[in-house]
Amino acid sequence: EKGDPGATGPELIRTSLILGYNSEPNSFPPAGKAIASSARIPFNRVETNLGELVTLNPDNSLTFAQTGTYYINFIVNAYNKLSGDSFNPAEDFVCIGFREVGTDKIFAAVNGWTETEVPKNLNGQGVFVVDDASKQFELVNLGLKDAYVNAIDLQKTITQSYFSSVLATIVIIKLKD
Repeated sequence: EKGDPGATGPELIRTSLILGYNSEPNSFPPAGKAIASSARIPFNRVETNLGELVTLNPDNSLTFAQTGTYYINFIVNAYNKLSGDSFNPAEDFVCIGFREVGTDKIFAAVNGWTETEVPKNLNGQGVFVVDDASKQFELVNLGLKDAYVNAIDLQKTITQSYFSSVLATIVIIKLKD
């Protein structure tokens, strides 16, 4: 005989991993790609998309298949060129943020001083609500100066995996419907 059904197991964790990497090793600028003020950080692909959460649009904006509450964590390997001959803390910083397109609604951001013209990993995180699945979101340079994103030359490693040459990563997890 069968008994009553047991408790339901855990639901699939709906999550997405979006990557930007150096896909042009022969033409990628040695100083990195310049990202103008308000311009989007470049991404190449949605690597994992459990639950079909996110669409990476051709213009590098994101749309969500479902409304709900989401957690975002992003890492960008970025810097800016020094404003003069030496570091100036009032000018020499990078600020990257995740926002709704066409608004100043910033849901996650990170900033950091760039004392030298060498990329550093900047990590931002936040929680946000998608209340309309037609809205678009973007990861952008919030600074007034160009930011430069960069990644190592894959040919100088022991692997051909683009994971070793990542210039930006986004992880998004759906928290609540």
